[in-house]
Amino acid sequence: MTRYCLDTSFLINGWRKRYPIVVFPSLWDTLARLMAERVVFSCDEVYGELKRRDDQLLEWAKGRRGAFETPTTEVLSQLATVMSRFPNFAAQGGSGNHADPFVIAHAQVADSVVVTDEEWAERQRPTKPPKIPNVCEELGIPWMSPAEFLAAIGITL
Repeated sequence: MTRYCLDTSFLINGWRKRYPIVVFPSLWDTLARLMAERVVFSCDEVYGELKRRDDQLLEWAKGRRGAFETPTTEVLSQLATVMSRFPNFAAQGGSGNHADPFVIAHAQVADSVVVTDEEWAERQRPTKPPKIPNVCEELGIPWMSPAEFLAAIGITL
């Protein structure tokens, strides 16, 4: 069974821009069911990023709090490896991508696919944090766009 680890960008952009629950309630019902079945998950750090805005997405996430996993010792060990390879991955100064290396570490330990709304960056600027797809490619971790993920879990609209 393939498992999927959701990045913050998938949840925020999906809820607020691409697939609002008032238009696509069955999508969010399916995600909730797959979270309960442990097929879809995320991590505490993503939940923390969702908490920055007290809105309906946060309320939805609160109802699925168990799907936002706490890092294990193995995840923290993998996180250290990721950060040693990509030291500026979690940019300092209040950047919104604090959860990114945790998503990667959780996905790698759980042998799962990262789902992100970030796009592959042809050229990475050394002063900017790398994009999730670039890090996944370099580490050999599978990743999907939202559309690829929705197709993989059988969502048809």
